[in-house]
Amino acid sequence: MQSIHILGKGNASITMMLDALYEKYKNRIEVNIVSNISGSEDPLYKLDKIGMFIYKEFTTEEWDGKFENLIMGVFGPETKKIVQNSFSESHGIAEEMYFSYSHPHSVLSEQSNIGSRVFIGVGTTILPYVSIGN
Repeated sequence: MQSIHILGKGNASITMMLDALYEKYKNRIEVNIVSNISGSEDPLYKLDKIGMFIYKEFTTEEWDGKFENLIMGVFGPETKKIVQNSFSESHGIAEEMYFSYSHPHSVLSEQSNIGSRVFIGVGTTILPYVSIGN
């Protein structure tokens, strides 16, 4: 079974990413969320589809630091910098180690360039010759 590690915890971004992962993998994936920022009320537990995943949540201290299949779990450039710096210091994770992910119901041109730490949400269309990330 494939395992995905979402680093950071922005409530809206995590919810949208889990929906995208559910649409692509259904129940054939293990999702680990590694939090290094605290959130308020957590809507994840209200997301009906969450029961379809093998789902675990860890703090940075509890996480074993697996470096494969990493997704940045927050939106916004300033928040991404904070989360990236924290994981760089605690686990030596470089920016290029994150992969980008797009919702299965989005459209990306093959002539576009998507860098690291990018999540493309549902219904998004990326036109040819557009560069995002890095």
